[in-house]
Amino acid sequence: MMKMAPILQSVLMCFVLAAKAQDITLTSFDILYELNEIKSLFELKETIEQTLKKQSDEMVQLKARVQELEETNEAMKNALEETTMKIQEQENHIKLLQSSVTEPTSQKRGKDIAFSASLQSSGLGNIGPYNSEIGLVYKKVLTNIGKAYNSETGIFTAPLKGVYYFRFYAHAKPGTKMAVSLYRNDSKVSSIFSWKPVTNGNASNGVVLILNSGDQVCTRLWGNAWVYDDDNNYTSFSGFLLFPL
Repeated sequence: MMKMAPILQSVLMCFVLAAKAQDITLTSFDILYELNEIKSLFELKETIEQTLKKQSDEMVQLKARVQELEETNEAMKNALEETTMKIQEQENHIKLLQSSVTEPTSQKRGKDIAFSASLQSSGLGNIGPYNSEIGLVYKKVLTNIGKAYNSETGIFTAPLKGVYYFRFYAHAKPGTKMAVSLYRNDSKVSSIFSWKPVTNGNASNGVVLILNSGDQVCTRLWGNAWVYDDDNNYTSFSGFLLFPL
């Protein structure tokens, strides 16, 4: 019996060591399992971060695309508005042309205004010199459509508001000073001048004026100046309506 005790002790010791070895093995397995779980969590975290970054980049690209589309839409909108305005202008122009074509003849004639007259009604001669400025009266009426020019006063009176064109000519004999100015109401607009030409001299000037109804236009001879005219109608005054306003 005494010999069996060491044997039993050895057997028991083996069982104890085996149990401890099993516990160590199980503990190692638990640690490895936890490490694998942690590794899986890190990998999942990296995957999620990569996915979020990809989605963020896509969102930035989408915002840039939306902005580009908005800018394109704004440019197209502006181009459409500009085209619409041009079309409207063309339509208005066409309507204006159509109205001018279809306007009754009586209304058209009411807007026809033109005149031309020369200084001497007949014969020949000089006018001037005088000590001060005087109005020239063109007595030989060549044209007076609309009856706006008065051959008794030499004054043109605008019958309606509009844009008018006027031109005046004057002739100078040798050795005389010739100077004439065009007036709108009491304001000097333009002039012609010739200083004692060696031979016969001529001068002319023209101007476009905006006149209100009732405005008057005439020419005036300067003081100490001469003008000459005869049947050749050298010295004349003309004007006509370009278009009403």
